[in-house]
Amino acid sequence: MVSERGEMGLRLLVAMALVAMLIWLVPILFLDRGGRAAGPASETGPAPAANDPDDSGGSASGAGGNPIDRANELSAQSTLTAAIAGAQIYVAEHGTFDGYGPDAASSIDPAVTYTTGAPAVGTVTLRVMPASVVMVTLVEGGQPLCAGVAAGVVTKGRTDASTAEQCSGGWG
Repeated sequence: MVSERGEMGLRLLVAMALVAMLIWLVPILFLDRGGRAAGPASETGPAPAANDPDDSGGSASGAGGNPIDRANELSAQSTLTAAIAGAQIYVAEHGTFDGYGPDAASSIDPAVTYTTGAPAVGTVTLRVMPASVVMVTLVEGGQPLCAGVAAGVVTKGRTDASTAEQCSGGWG
């Protein structure tokens, strides 16, 4: 039982400060400088060199050490992953990508913004052929990410690809 109103307000203030501190500390405690999860897997060997192209902890643009850049890239990857699922649903229902465009894609997944124009952040550009589709978006800062769907195979890459074959090299 609380004897005074001020004591209840103080308890609430202290609880909010603890929550704010946890929100700030948790990412720092669980991520090392390269943006990779800390723990036994990252402690088994030496860290990759800062310019190591095989370092999968960050993007090809060198954003691995910056949590904001990494979050922007993960957001773009998430958007393309949703677009891939929509394209796969469409081709499963229709047997071809004929008729697949921004309107058809939005009817499957209205949470994603589709266009046939130039790639942009937060938007998926569709390049549709009867047997395949290429989807391109930009990570904040201008780096393109692509995903291609052809003959049931999904390809991913870091280029502004026009065909599914050009979209290679992977991401996430």
